[in-house]
Amino acid sequence: KSKKILICGVDGSGKSTLSKLILNDLQWKLDTSRLYLGAGDGEGFIIRRLGTYLSKIIFKDSTQTRTQEINTNKSIYNLKNILRIFWALIVAFEKLLKYIELKKLTLLGKIIILDRYPNLNSYGMNDSPLLSRFNGNKNIIIKLLIKLEHSIYSLYSKNISVDLCIKLDASYSLVTRRGEKMAESYYKKRLNSLEQAINSSRIEKIVTINAERSLQELKSECISEILNS
Repeated sequence: KSKKILICGVDGSGKSTLSKLILNDLQWKLDTSRLYLGAGDGEGFIIRRLGTYLSKIIFKDSTQTRTQEINTNKSIYNLKNILRIFWALIVAFEKLLKYIELKKLTLLGKIIILDRYPNLNSYGMNDSPLLSRFNGNKNIIIKLLIKLEHSIYSLYSKNISVDLCIKLDASYSLVTRRGEKMAESYYKKRLNSLEQAINSSRIEKIVTINAERSLQELKSECISEILNS
């Protein structure tokens, strides 16, 4: 029987670093894999990782306002919005391939460490549908693309159950010390959205861990929870 372990938390809580450390320790003795399911700098398509880097230059802090709807039909045809649509499709296609990989790993009976988890709520872990900003647009093609993207994200929430969710509890001061640039109001929205995403996902057990401690302490506690779950 496979075991799916979700490591989640707000940006800057240490999800990726911790999930890699857990993988390194567990894979010496157990058949363990790790999947990065986000849209940021983690493992995946080279074009997506390059796009993440370029988006920070082109759009700067616009990720904090990406849930704003585009209300005028003509605005969708400017260069930035065309890039946003192209980017969202790349991310969605990668998520579809990783969904297939996750199902394969599940059949193989592995321990699977999940870094982030796609969901459908607006601010959710930066992994909700990116085309949601175009809701209300009357373009038929855009409507179809929105439905397609939504269906891909739905696969995770409807068909994948998580055995153990380890939620990293990180304060606003901690994430800003680690270099995350976000307003405190946005941090609170992300935190609230994270709770909603967790509560709406198929999760057997949730453990909250204080992210203020050293990585060694965090890793030891996480591994203990995984082995005892």
